[in-house]
Amino acid sequence: MNKSYKFHVLLLSFIGLLTTVALMGFDTPSQKNLLHNPGFESGTNNWNSNSALQVPAGWSLIWAEDDKWQQPLALVWEGNGVFWRDGSKTYAVRGYDAPIWARLSQRVDGLNPGEIYHLSLPIFPEIVAYYEPGKTYSGARDAAEVQIEIYSDGQQIFNSGLLDTRDFPVGRWSRMEVNFAPDGGDAEVYVTVRAPHANQFNGFFFDGASLTATGLFSPSKKLELEKIAEVEDLMDEIGEIRDDAKKAADRAVEKKHISLDATSAAFDATLAAKGAAEGIASQVTQIALEGYDAVIPFAEEATHTAIEIGGFAAIANEALAEAKVYVPPVDALPITGGDSTVVHQANYTAQLVIQNTTSQGMLVVWRAPQLEAQMVNAGSTLTVMVPEGAHALEINGPNAQQLLDVNVGSSATVVINEVSGASFAFTAGAE
Repeated sequence: MNKSYKFHVLLLSFIGLLTTVALMGFDTPSQKNLLHNPGFESGTNNWNSNSALQVPAGWSLIWAEDDKWQQPLALVWEGNGVFWRDGSKTYAVRGYDAPIWARLSQRVDGLNPGEIYHLSLPIFPEIVAYYEPGKTYSGARDAAEVQIEIYSDGQQIFNSGLLDTRDFPVGRWSRMEVNFAPDGGDAEVYVTVRAPHANQFNGFFFDGASLTATGLFSPSKKLELEKIAEVEDLMDEIGEIRDDAKKAADRAVEKKHISLDATSAAFDATLAAKGAAEGIASQVTQIALEGYDAVIPFAEEATHTAIEIGGFAAIANEALAEAKVYVPPVDALPITGGDSTVVHQANYTAQLVIQNTTSQGMLVVWRAPQLEAQMVNAGSTLTVMVPEGAHALEINGPNAQQLLDVNVGSSATVVINEVSGASFAFTAGAE
């Protein structure tokens, strides 16, 4: 009779399910066997130099010896026949006319946490009540009992409980099979066998065990891998945003003395990048806080990148502030000319009248808020309506400088002559 036992946490529909299968023959797994010395072909160690207690290489053995249990005999037995399934050796734990209890175990390292592994353990219970007048197997349900436990990262992740002859009928091979997903990178497999009655012969034979990776993952691990893949995509995105923000900051610095509009657009780009990066950093951090420890380094990196992009935005902002007040050399500006009066068409707060009484043309430049320039021919007058937010006005003349304040709603006249020819800066405001 086959049974199924649920794993302590159901990882997939078949994770943690245990089945026993009666074997007429034995098929060796095609996947790599992760157990050491699974067929007991690779040597033994005698416990305390006692040849009656042989321990297969790579395995550990403990047993009970008290008023109830007799010390078993343990032997790596070479030969062929019904007790051999894999190679020329089998492992036998046996006793005569007394109950026996023994536990065989092995630790396997290098596993992937959350990946599903398949454990297969062929066991042959040979429980003979008596041999005369003919070999007779014990008919007790508990004549042979088997238990499997699996630990990972120091915690038990599977326990089958005691299985009896309904799962492991005496006198034939049955295979115990378990799918499990380790919590850590290791698994410790414990197989306990016991024959609680004083039969003439109590024996358990082991051969051809296997532990193989299925290549599948538990739902929790699968979700973690999906989260990591999602985070990796976000990290690629924030990396691209970082590169674009760096280029925008460089462009702002490059354009600050050339184009206010271009500098402003570059600053806006870095500001948008900063917002997007902060959003991604927050998203990655939230995933890490959901308990995905593997995401923590990504969250730290995303936060650092967002801060770096904020630095690019600060650089672009400084460039924009400089661009707003910068007046380029007059020979770098387009010149429109004429000796007629020019009125700047914009809302204005003050009026500035410039009279050029010199014998040469003067170039007048102002920012309102775009850079504009006008040639004032010799003997001509230029009227500038000073708009709100205007920053500066420059007259191409001798190097002397004066500051001219123009009150709101008023006008001022600057007379340029050969003596006072100068550069003027103005502000438009209240008295």
